[in-house]
Parts: sequence; C-alpha cells; structure tokens
Amino acid sequence: MRTNTRLIMPLMLSVASPAMSVESFSFTPTFSNGSLRWSVETDGSATASNPTLHVVRGQTYDFIVEANSGHPFYVKTISSTGGGNAYAGFPQNDIQTSSSKTVSFTVPDDAPDALFYNCSIHSSMAGAIEVSVFRDGFD
Repeated sequence: MRTNTRLIMPLMLSVASPAMSVESFSFTPTFSNGSLRWSVETDGSATASNPTLHVVRGQTYDFIVEANSGHPFYVKTISSTGGGNAYAGFPQNDIQTSSSKTVSFTVPDDAPDALFYNCSIHSSMAGAIEVSVFRDGFD
C-alpha cells in the first residue's frame, strides 16, 4: 500500500510599507530672474526656484525655513499673498525668523490634493505642493 506523503510548507507573505524616512525641504528667499523667489533644496540636492513639491499622505517632512519679517512663510489651500487661506493642517504658518526654523509636517490623510507654499507679501514667492497617497502597484 502506497502512502501519500505531503510536505507542508508554511506560506509567508511580506507586505511592503512606504518608506518612513524624513525628507526635508529647505526654503530660502532669493532674487532670481528679476524677481523674488523661494530657493528650495530637497534633502541636500541642487536648489530650484519655486519648484513643485511632491508629498505623500501619512509621511513626515521637515520644512526648514529661512524667512524673515520681509518674507513670512505660509502653507495655504490657494496660492495667494496675505495670511488668509492658511492650511490648518500645517503645524506653523506665518514663519518669520532671523535664523532658520524647522517645522515637521506629517501630511494628514485628509489633506487636499493641492497645497501651496507662499510668502505672504510677494506673489512671486510661491510654489505648488502636490499631495498623493502611497501606491504599491495597486489600482
């Protein structure tokens, strides 16, 4: 009589999670192409003037801001000057400092798809922040 022997092997699944590293954005007022701009450096990379930033809901980013009283820094729901439309999910708006200030920003799950970083005085100092969700090959 033949015995049917089965080898049972445990099935192990591994689910990858999004990277939890902190990315940093450094904002410095600068004069470029005939007007004021935010010079932005991302994690030590080359700087760009008013670039579009890409952030992911649930991830934490350090915003390192060098903004004096002549260039108050805001994260807003629309791109505009003044203090209105400041995004309440950003831990500190109206940043004015004689040195740099670091604000850790964990993007809320309910953040709008588009945010903006602005100087509240100069409309030429503005850029977009695109907010997305982490995707791992799933629709």
